[in-house]
Amino acid sequence: MALPSDEMLAERAANGDCASFEILLQRYKSSVYRICLRTAGNREDAEDWTQECFVRAYQQLGKYSGDRPFSPWFYRVVTNTCINLGKKRESQQRHLHYGGLTDELVSTAEGPEARSIKNDEISKAQQAMQNLSPTLRTALVVWLQEQITFKELGQVLGVPLTTAATRVRRALMQLEKVLTVEETRR
Repeated sequence: MALPSDEMLAERAANGDCASFEILLQRYKSSVYRICLRTAGNREDAEDWTQECFVRAYQQLGKYSGDRPFSPWFYRVVTNTCINLGKKRESQQRHLHYGGLTDELVSTAEGPEARSIKNDEISKAQQAMQNLSPTLRTALVVWLQEQITFKELGQVLGVPLTTAATRVRRALMQLEKVLTVEETRR
């Protein structure tokens, strides 16, 4: 028996079928969490943001048109939610905390000196990510995380292909500039 498509599940969920929405949640929860983690910068906020993304998607299911692919629509809701939550948090506090990834990125098979160097490099990259606007940070995170084309990123963000590509390019240029300055200070 073939599994129902995301589009079919979304249509059913929009008509009140909670089990269909639960299946969508299971299909997308790890991907949404990773986007939220890299956008929010810490696990606690990422968990809250993930829940908020699914709540907003559920609330907006009535606006989804089943004749279009579900995934770009859904990721647009996710990215808009992350951008809005990021802006809200930035207005409440100017210094973001971008942590929680070090233990995932550093291999325990390396020696203490190598881990220390990697931790330092990761910390600098995380600091550089903090300086990106929520719009640029979200575009870069989704592009890297989902390994999608600029055209697909544009669909997810609800912007033209050129705007999506420009956001990623600007984010990468800003990161490179910050990290290059850090490197020359050593």
